[in-house]
Amino acid sequence: MVSGFGSSALWSLRGIPSAHARHALEVREEFGRILLEHVSDAYRRHLSGQDASRPFLNGDRLQWERWRENQLHLPRSVFDSYTFYLAAIHDRDLGSVRVYRKRCHGRPVYALQVTTDGDSGWLELYDENGLLLGAGRTYLELIAWDRLDAVRGQVQSMELPPALRDAPSRTLWGKRPRD
Repeated sequence: MVSGFGSSALWSLRGIPSAHARHALEVREEFGRILLEHVSDAYRRHLSGQDASRPFLNGDRLQWERWRENQLHLPRSVFDSYTFYLAAIHDRDLGSVRVYRKRCHGRPVYALQVTTDGDSGWLELYDENGLLLGAGRTYLELIAWDRLDAVRGQVQSMELPPALRDAPSRTLWGKRPRD
């Protein structure tokens, strides 16, 4: 399922305790909206001839001096995810890895966003204690949610999952602007 509810969004909740499933779906939906707004804004700026690059969730980005160490005492699962993508993407000079902390539906959420030098990436969401709320593969504003192992399994091949194979034609950037 690409960014929203439905059978595959529910299927990708396997491994998430049922008490957290509703919150996980709400957080995924919220981050889907945030990513869509971010990409839509960049697209509008691009069409008007302005600089389209603006930081994602800039005020919520976590940064620390010794970034290979857990100076901020992030939950273990969040920091492990961060170091996984550092080794798999950043250290291979394929893209960027960023960690954000944002309030979502009244609770803190950690978002790990990985962007490649192209248009694809990864997004992992965790609650304040490090419980996984969602893992997805991204293509600009589109998100295909899946199990964590399936999402991370696409790091080596860099292949898009079936739900995003036609993403270049479905994204805002792949459509003709309206006059």
